[in-house]
Amino acid sequence: PGAPTGGDMLPELVRVRVEQHGVPPARVFATGVSMGGHEVYRLLVREPKLFARAVIVSAVGDAEKAGDVQSELRVYHGADDEVIALGRAKAMVDAVNAKNPGRASLVTLKGKRHRDAAEAAYSKSDCWKWLLR
Repeated sequence: PGAPTGGDMLPELVRVRVEQHGVPPARVFATGVSMGGHEVYRLLVREPKLFARAVIVSAVGDAEKAGDVQSELRVYHGADDEVIALGRAKAMVDAVNAKNPGRASLVTLKGKRHRDAAEAAYSKSDCWKWLLR
């Protein structure tokens, strides 16, 4: 109890590496799938200026904390996700946009379930074009 976890230490690791390598803040990105995507969202809430943009696939975060998200966010979610309903992803994106209009977008992956959404999302060239623009 009270000891820092890996998630607690990640923001400092990112800051150290960004400074060490001279990466401009506008070029610091995050992405995650499922539980990893949930953790990326938590970081966006806890550390609003850590990442410029983030891609989350097959994951959702606490919509009540959406106002804290300052990064641009793109969410890819399978239309047929049997683990996390598409409506939950839409609600999260809507909550972010309610507090920060235009900050988040949702890309629905037709015919994709929880397990195959990541391959579909990351193989779409628009994912990388959006993130690395």
